[in-house]
Amino acid sequence: MPATAKNYQTSMVELGPGDIWLNVAVPGAGARITLFTDGTPDATANPSAKHLGMTADGAKLIYTPNITEFESDEQTVPIIVQNVKEILAIQGNMIQTLDSTLLNNLIAGATRSTGAGYEQNTIGGKITVPTFTIAYIAPVYADTTKFMVYNIYNAYNKAGFNMDLSRKKMAAIPFDFQALSISSRATGDQAGNIWKSV
Repeated sequence: MPATAKNYQTSMVELGPGDIWLNVAVPGAGARITLFTDGTPDATANPSAKHLGMTADGAKLIYTPNITEFESDEQTVPIIVQNVKEILAIQGNMIQTLDSTLLNNLIAGATRSTGAGYEQNTIGGKITVPTFTIAYIAPVYADTTKFMVYNIYNAYNKAGFNMDLSRKKMAAIPFDFQALSISSRATGDQAGNIWKSV
């Protein structure tokens, strides 16, 4: 009998860095966001895309199912499992803390305005939470002409605003972009996708 082949492929290993983009276009059913040849969102297909800028330590891409186990009194192991909640998220810490246009997305209750000699984000009294499409895009480590994408179709920043200021370290604002469902999309494609170009 022959041996079973092992699956050691360094071409399937990913290392950063990548970039986070807000307000990319929501892809159609079975589609993906359109990228330019350098891996940035194509400007024609994604005219509202905005780069999040630099982060302190990159990003953490999350998909977590919340599985409920159903049991029978006659069995010692679960007999049915069901996914009752899914969490898709992108987390990290952004360090371009003085960008008021980014703060407008990071602070759920913020309203940005500008005037002669200032730009500001006012806070307080808003009950609506802004949502946006978000994508993490990184070149594939083994072939930088290809790209890995983690795309959330409809997200909000659950982390709010929390910034430490110190002489000893750079200011950073945590972000926790969480997915919301787009229920009009097909089951299995209501929150986001993970893909790579080949």
